[in-house]
Amino acid sequence: MIQGASLLPLISQDSPCDGCGRTTPKVSTGLTSSYPNPSGDHLDHVRDRVAAGAEIYVGLSGGKDSVSVCLLLQRLGIPFRAIFADTGWEAELTYNYVRWFCTEREIDLIVVRGDGTEDGLLSVILRKGCFPKKQRRFCTELLKEHPIRAYLQTRVADGADVISVAGIRAEESAQRATMSTWAPADKRFGGVDCWHPVFDWTYEDTIQAHHDNHCKPNPLYLLGAERVGCFPCVFEKKAGLRIVSMLQPERLAKIRDMEEAVDQQVRRAKGDAYEERNYPTSTMFWLSINGQNRPALIDDVVERAWTPSNRKEAALLEDNLASQAAAAQERWGFTMEIDGLGADYTPDDGAKFANYADRYLTTKDLAARAAREAQTAPATQQLALFA
Repeated sequence: MIQGASLLPLISQDSPCDGCGRTTPKVSTGLTSSYPNPSGDHLDHVRDRVAAGAEIYVGLSGGKDSVSVCLLLQRLGIPFRAIFADTGWEAELTYNYVRWFCTEREIDLIVVRGDGTEDGLLSVILRKGCFPKKQRRFCTELLKEHPIRAYLQTRVADGADVISVAGIRAEESAQRATMSTWAPADKRFGGVDCWHPVFDWTYEDTIQAHHDNHCKPNPLYLLGAERVGCFPCVFEKKAGLRIVSMLQPERLAKIRDMEEAVDQQVRRAKGDAYEERNYPTSTMFWLSINGQNRPALIDDVVERAWTPSNRKEAALLEDNLASQAAAAQERWGFTMEIDGLGADYTPDDGAKFANYADRYLTTKDLAARAAREAQTAPATQQLALFA
């Protein structure tokens, strides 16, 4: 299904970007005067094809890298359209920011969603009977790559020469570092050529691109998020989970319900092999618990996110998100006002926080412990008589 920009969900027609309007630049001392030119030597090739009628499409997620690509192409005078793949699981701020950015920059926006994913990520998880992981990232494939590829293939079928542009940076991961600035006939996107013009850029280069173009970043970065995409992503770090728990706590309830539903599916399918497990069979996140890396319930993961592991993290959490946001805004050189950052964090109703001693033991382990406690109970009672 391909939707128009006016059908983006969760966007207020009266307020293009909640929070964006209150975002103001400030003087930053750690930035250079300009950001790099496109990575690689493919600019002339792209310009020649555009002159011959080629169509440029930029995958826009609302994150710093894809926004930087849009800003760069505008600076270079290369016409393009943006494609936003709606996973149904983005932050409200991201939905609002994407529309605000495209309106502010006069960018044509195409919104796509994969077939059979009307409920987005949650419907895919239920259909698969498991959560996406690093080794099985079906979320990216089904919710982003497939719908974008389907749209680009319609343009190719109509006879268009198509170039797909993405904000891939080598610095992001070891896997992305193995890629290149130009991917001819990329299978992920239906065999069209793919260009990664910010491949060699640093994180600071993307910040500089925002400043040089007087463009406000996605407000999530100014709250301390390291990545922008699914909210939360299965790869979300502690800082991002803290933001989710305060800005959209209803997401935690949805994940909690989904974890219970998937757990029941797995237990029915696997039978006795999984019935002994006292801990969940499939969850969005994993934690090291009782010395083992195991699926961990969302409430336990959020509790861990709010438990500082060192002095630096403790300082960031001394007034909840206010210090985390202040540090992020200092790095970005932008400021933003959002109410409630310093409020005491309390879990939403229904959260069951961890008792790691019980929750992640098998039923066999629990029975053995109960037997040991039963053996010592008479002696304890006898001592109590003489107290």
